[in-house]
Amino acid sequence: GQCPRCEEYPYSSAAIAEALISAGSAAQLGERIPKCPTCNVAVIFNGCAECGHLFADIDWDKLPAWDDSAKGVLDVAIRHRRAARLLAEQVRYEASLLAHERASLEEARRSSQPMPVIEEVEPPPPPKPLPPRCGRQCTRRHRGPCLLCDEDWDSHAGHTCSDGRRGSWLLIPGSINTDPEEEGYGDEF
Repeated sequence: GQCPRCEEYPYSSAAIAEALISAGSAAQLGERIPKCPTCNVAVIFNGCAECGHLFADIDWDKLPAWDDSAKGVLDVAIRHRRAARLLAEQVRYEASLLAHERASLEEARRSSQPMPVIEEVEPPPPPKPLPPRCGRQCTRRHRGPCLLCDEDWDSHAGHTCSDGRRGSWLLIPGSINTDPEEEGYGDEF
C-alpha cells in the first residue's frame, strides 16, 4: 500500500489484507485500511473500500461489474443470517429441553414408583383485550407516555416522536386531553 502523499510503501498487500480481516466489523471497510505512519493518510488499497473485494491479480476486463443494489442486498443478507442464527440457537435450546424431558420420562417409566395421575384442568380464561390505541388519523392531544418512545406528549411534535416515528397512545380515560381550549379537542381519530 502506497501513501498518496509521501509515495512511500509502509504496508504490503498482505499487511493490508490482514488489517481488513482482523479489525472486526466496522461500519465502513475503508475505516480499516491502515494509515501511513508519517502522513496519517490511508494508504492506496487495491480493492473495494465498501465490501473488501481485492482487485489484486485481476485483469481489467475481469473486474466485477458495478451493481448499485449490492450493498442493500448484502445488508438484507446479513439481517437474514442474524435471524437464522438466532432461530437456530432457539431450536437448539428447545431440542435440549425436549431431550431432557424425554430422558426424564423414560427414567420415570423404568422406575418402580407409580407415575402421578394428572387431573384434567380447565384452561385459564383468555386475557382481556388491550384498550384501543390512537391510529394514523388521530388528531387529539394526549397525556402520558407514548407507547413507542415512552416520552410525554409535550416532547412530541404532534404525534411525531423525536426520532421521526409516529407516536401512539392508549385511548383510555385520562390519557386524552379534554381541555376545550387545547387545539384538537374533540377531533375524531
